[in-house]
Parts: sequence; structure tokens; C-alpha cells
Amino acid sequence: DYGVVTSHVSEWTHAAHYTWFDDLSLNRKLKVAKNIMTGVDVTNVQKALCSHGFLCAVNGSFTENTRQAVVKFQKAAKLSVVSPGTVAKKTAVALGFKWV
Repeated sequence: DYGVVTSHVSEWTHAAHYTWFDDLSLNRKLKVAKNIMTGVDVTNVQKALCSHGFLCAVNGSFTENTRQAVVKFQKAAKLSVVSPGTVAKKTAVALGFKWV
């Protein structure tokens, strides 16, 4: 009943089996900034990263820990991004979010 499940990023479409993930959308870029970005959208990105197997603190604050998890996700998903570690449209969609 307990253990680790691994999957290939190319097989992921979204984490719809998690009830918190239903109809999630993002409307701002998330990144490490002088004034730490916080909010429910950050928490949801952190949960999505964890659901895809990329560990980070789920605390609603976009810190270096979250940025590192985003970079690892972007590399695993083979995303070509301008700013590694930033959650913009490409990364958000790959994580399963709608970009609005």
C-alpha cells in the first residue's frame, strides 16, 4: 500500500485524479523575486510538482526550493524555456494548468 510510483514525463497529461487539481488555472508568472511571491497559485504549483514526483515544500511561498523543483521538472519534461525555474505558460501547461 505504500511506496514510490515513477512515470515518464512524456506520459503525464495532468494530475486530474487529485480533487484539488480540477479546473486549475494560472494567470501570472511565478518566480523567485526580491519580494517573495505567495498565494494559492503558488501552493497549487507546489502540489502539482509533488504529484509529478518533484519534491518541494508546499507552503505557498515561491522560494529557491520551489525554483529548483521547477528547474528539475522543466529538464525532465524537456521544456525549452527562456527563464529556467520560472513558471510561465509552457511550464504551467506541462504541469496540467490552464493559462489564462
